[in-house]
Amino acid sequence: MSTDKTASARGRGSAPGTEDHAAQLAALRLQLRNLANRAAEIDMESAEHRLVINALKDVEPERRCFRMVGGVLMERTVGEVLPALELNYNQIVKSLENLNQKVTEKSQALNAFRAKHNISGPGGSAGQVDSTEPGTEDDKPTKSLTTSVLVSETT
Repeated sequence: MSTDKTASARGRGSAPGTEDHAAQLAALRLQLRNLANRAAEIDMESAEHRLVINALKDVEPERRCFRMVGGVLMERTVGEVLPALELNYNQIVKSLENLNQKVTEKSQALNAFRAKHNISGPGGSAGQVDSTEPGTEDDKPTKSLTTSVLVSETT
């Protein structure tokens, strides 16, 4: 009778460990996927800023433009808006670099976890996330981006 209890205890003991590993692996995959998605969003935002900055560089600084700030449309001049946009763009680029570094670190942690627990990775979707770096051609928006700056034709 004690042999039956030992066998059933052994069976129950190995399953929760495997379930724990699967849950931890799923959590790591979800964190990595969330980081990659956020990096893609920030990359699109930087592309939008870059488009607006390039459009405004050739416009005379005293020309009127409208900028959306926190849901409020504000009238400014191009000379006032352009430096603020460039500052925002630089901060977005720094944030994107930090986020890409976190994605790399999380991907390495996921691979280390797989190696430590001898998991061969049957999950196809996680394997795609692991190898996808944000900012690749697949992450680029396919439709045109909208901007939050309008330039008036009259001065």
